[in-house]
Amino acid sequence: MTALELRTSIAADLEQMSLEMLENVSRYVKRLRRRPRASHYDEESLKPYTMEEIDAMIDESERQIAAGLCQDNEDVFHELQEELEQEELALSYAEAV
Repeated sequence: MTALELRTSIAADLEQMSLEMLENVSRYVKRLRRRPRASHYDEESLKPYTMEEIDAMIDESERQIAAGLCQDNEDVFHELQEELEQEELALSYAEAV
């Protein structure tokens, strides 16, 4: 797909979205713009995990779940939503200043 085709497709999708969806898209695009590009990461941080590392991470996660040291997805979503709202307020304030 060419850039022009992609832009046209996205524009058509945007036309069909509710105000709430457009606000979410706007926040997401702003976050994407603030992220460093992949070229800013060092090679070590992009190295894939080994199976041993993945197994160790799974084991640790299972220990944390058994110990009750985890959150359900609703709590995580609520926290992320609050964080996004705070970022949006900070952006609004920065743009106003």
